[in-house]
Amino acid sequence: MEAPTLWSVAARDGTKLIADVWNVNENSTLLLLPAGAETRSVWHPVVDHFPPDTKSRWRFVAADHRGHGDSGRSERYGFKDSPMTC
Repeated sequence: MEAPTLWSVAARDGTKLIADVWNVNENSTLLLLPAGAETRSVWHPVVDHFPPDTKSRWRFVAADHRGHGDSGRSERYGFKDSPMTC
């Protein structure tokens, strides 16, 4: 699989969130989040082992959590402060 593309997105509070993305132009997305204090890089060797049909049909997004890896820290970590909250 090709090397991932680096994505940087600003959350509502301005925090910079970082992710590596494979198959950028695919419509279906598989979000890969690291456990505990790990970073998105733990997914790099795993992506290579997905079946070929999966690798060709899905966009893979391996993201760093806030305050981990290359993503910025937030002043607050409450659910109501989440960029996904409506």
